[in-house]
Amino acid sequence: MAFSLTAPFYDLIYQHRNIAREVFFITKHIHARLPNVKNVSLLDIGSGTGVHAVLFGKQNFKVTGVDRSAEMIAIAKQKAHSQNIPIHFIHKDFLKFASSPHYDVITSLFDVASYMTTNEQVRAFFTNVSSLLHKNGLLIFDCWYGPGVLLSRPKIIKQRYKGNGFTIHRKKTPTISYQTNTVSVHHNLTIYGGAHNHHTLEETHVMRYFFYPELENYLQQAGLKIIEWGNIGFPLRPPKNPPWSTYIIAQKIR
Repeated sequence: MAFSLTAPFYDLIYQHRNIAREVFFITKHIHARLPNVKNVSLLDIGSGTGVHAVLFGKQNFKVTGVDRSAEMIAIAKQKAHSQNIPIHFIHKDFLKFASSPHYDVITSLFDVASYMTTNEQVRAFFTNVSSLLHKNGLLIFDCWYGPGVLLSRPKIIKQRYKGNGFTIHRKKTPTISYQTNTVSVHHNLTIYGGAHNHHTLEETHVMRYFFYPELENYLQQAGLKIIEWGNIGFPLRPPKNPPWSTYIIAQKIR
């Protein structure tokens, strides 16, 4: 399973991403779209190590995080506990997740939606989101964007990260499938130094890229309507050049 082996190194590998900026703008969108909602309840799908969830918790949102990786959930719980942020983290596959309290906002960030690789999974994902939202509730998510992926062309990438007493060398090798609109990315991580010296980890992540009309259709089928899309900001900015990943804000209309 993706991240089962690499979870302990996740925050180090993705430390370059400006998550605080992302949460800042998303929070502005939430307050602008739901100005009369007090004590906003927020479900973070694919909450990972809890980086987004903890920052949303600091905005006084009532946050629940769900993730199918037990290793990631364990890190998230420890992180929230150490910062005294009351977040309920749940280890579960979202497609099998149910909740009697509904939510004002559902977020799914860092391209989690792209892990839904089949049409059936995509339909189930958005249908479950809709079932968990209050009427007029918001879904805010990002995903791989087809035009950007196809124009940029997935390439082999080699990266190096320095931790506390160790270094990680990562190689990402992509294989694209035009039939399924997916990219299979093989991650090879070798750790030098520390307790895991010369230890190699391998994971493969299969990611789906989407096009705007199909997303619009999937969301409409689930009773959701796109109200903004584009690059992060306030408002979201429709891209002049296709980005690799794009943000979508949708509202439950039925």
